[in-house]
Amino acid sequence: MEYIRAFRHRNFRLFFIGQGLSLIGTWAQQAAMSWLVYQMTNSIWLLGLTMFAGQIPILLFAPLAGAWSDHLSKRWLLLWSQVLAMLQAFALAGLVYSGLIKSWHLVVMATLLGIFTAFEIPTRQALMVQLVDDRKDLPNAIALNSFAVNSAKLIGPSVAGLLISLVGEQMCFLLNGVSYLVIIFTILAMSLRSEAQTRSVKHGGIREGLVYATTNRNIRSVLLLLSLVSLGVAPYIGLLPVYAQKTFHGDARVLGMLMSCAGLGALLGNIFLATRRHNQEFKRVTTLAGLCAGVGLMGFSYSTRLWLSMATLALVGCGIVVTAVSINTMLQTTVKSEFRGRIMSFYTMAYLGLAPVGSLMEGALANTIGTPTTLFIAGLVCVIGALVFRRVVYVRQDQA
Repeated sequence: MEYIRAFRHRNFRLFFIGQGLSLIGTWAQQAAMSWLVYQMTNSIWLLGLTMFAGQIPILLFAPLAGAWSDHLSKRWLLLWSQVLAMLQAFALAGLVYSGLIKSWHLVVMATLLGIFTAFEIPTRQALMVQLVDDRKDLPNAIALNSFAVNSAKLIGPSVAGLLISLVGEQMCFLLNGVSYLVIIFTILAMSLRSEAQTRSVKHGGIREGLVYATTNRNIRSVLLLLSLVSLGVAPYIGLLPVYAQKTFHGDARVLGMLMSCAGLGALLGNIFLATRRHNQEFKRVTTLAGLCAGVGLMGFSYSTRLWLSMATLALVGCGIVVTAVSINTMLQTTVKSEFRGRIMSFYTMAYLGLAPVGSLMEGALANTIGTPTTLFIAGLVCVIGALVFRRVVYVRQDQA
C-alpha cells in the first residue's frame, strides 16, 4: 500500500516493530513519573523541574551525539543508548518497589534518561536513511517512524493510567525496562550496509556542522520555526497533572486520557504526512501546523470541559508533530550525508532540547499568574511567531 511503502524494506520493518513496542513503555514511564512526582510533592514547580531534568541533557549533549554519529557506527551508538536506558528503568522500578523512592531520585533518574536520549534520538534520525534501500521511500519512512512514536504516545499513557490505578507506578517502570529488550534485539537483527561511506572524516566536528546549518538559509529557517513551537507549546505536557487533578478532579486515568488525546492528534497528523511525497508539500503545511499548535493550546488553556480539552489537545498534538515531521523530512532529503548526524542533532535540540527550558519557565510562571494564563500566552506567542515567520521567510522567498 502507498501509505506504508517503507515496509518493503526489512531493516525498516524490524526497526519499526522494535521501536514501537519500546516507546509504549517509555511513554508509560513518562506518565507515571509525572504522576508520581506530583503525588509525592503536590508541587507544580517540582513537576516542571523533573520535566526540565529529563530534557535539558538533550540541549547539552545532542551536538556531541551528532558529531559522534557522523564519525562512529550509528548502530552501536543506538544500541548502547538503549541498554543504558533499560538499566535506568529497572533501577527506577526497584526504588519504587522497595519503598525507598524520594522526589530527588526522580529528578536524578530523569536526568540520566535525558542523557541517554540525547545520544539515541539524533543517532536514530541519522540512521533512518540506511533503513530504506530506495531514497524515494525516505519521507514515508520518516512519517511512519513518527507514527510509531505517536502511537506509543497514545497507548502508553493509557496503559500507565490503568497500571497505576491497579498496581502502582512501579509496574510502569518495570514494563518500560522489559520493552527495551525488544528494540535491542531488533537492532542486532538488522543487516545494515557498511557505514564507511557515510562517516565524516574531512568535515570536522560540532563547529563545522554549526557553520553549515547557520549559513544555509533553508536549514536555519526551519530550525528557527521548530524552536519556537517547541519552546512555547511543547511544555504543556508537564502541566497536564494540574488540569487532571484541579480542573477535572480526576485521577491518573484522566491524565492518561488527556495525554492520549494529544497522541491521537499526532497520529492523525502522521497519517496525513505518510501520503506526502514532495518537499514543496511539506513546506506548505509547516507554518499552518505551527498555527494549529498555538491555537489549540490557547483553546485548551481556559477550558473547563473535559471533552473540549481533549479536542483542543488533539489539535495541539497534531500541530506539533506535523511541524516537526515536515521539517525532519525537509532536512533529511536535502542535507549533505557527511553532515546528517550533526544536522539531526540540531533538529533534536530544536524539537526536544528547548522544551525543558520552556517547562521550567512555564512552571515558574504558572506559580505566579496561574496555569491557564501561562498556557494561553504561550499559545498566543506561537501563533504570532508562525505568522511572522511565514511573512518574513516564505513570502519573501517566493517573491525572490
